[in-house]
Amino acid sequence: MYRYALQFDIVAKNCAEFVRIGNEDDTESGVPFTAEERQKLWDHKDEPFVDTILIYHDEAQDINERIYSLITTEQLRQELEKI
Repeated sequence: MYRYALQFDIVAKNCAEFVRIGNEDDTESGVPFTAEERQKLWDHKDEPFVDTILIYHDEAQDINERIYSLITTEQLRQELEKI
């Protein structure tokens, strides 16, 4: 569609040709926030969208804690032996 617009002078130039997206460099270890970062969030909980971040973060932790508390190592070993 953009080529069509370019061909018929609807747009002046294709700015997208100058954009390059490299490989994603994910160096995070899976911990979304440090203790200091979480405290900063709590300190600013009344700011727009901070409460949403806190809710999502707490829900994710709760889900993981429930999963790990429900499955003990021994239970997992027994289930794997059945397979």
